Amino acid sequence: MVTGKTAAEEWDDSSSVVSSADTNVSLPQVHHRIDSRVNQRQQEDQRRAEDHALEEARLMNDRRKEDEAKANPRFKEDRVRQDERNRENELAVVEL
Repeated sequence: MVTGKTAAEEWDDSSSVVSSADTNVSLPQVHHRIDSRVNQRQQEDQRRAEDHALEEARLMNDRRKEDEAKANPRFKEDRVRQDERNRENELAVVEL
């Protein structure tokens, strides 16, 4: 609707501006609500990040344990072979 007023005049017109009295909420209350929501979202994001990091750590620990379990029999076999070689070398040195 064209009123014949400039934008500045319309802005100054109290009928075109919604005041905090109309909404029954003060500006500090609005800021507090916004800050509360922002803080709540930040806390939720932080909890999600912590949960994700914990899950990643669990998965890495499980993988490490699986790798150790797979490598362990081979490690024992290598250790036995090395011990046998060491004994053979010691016997060879003693025989000289």
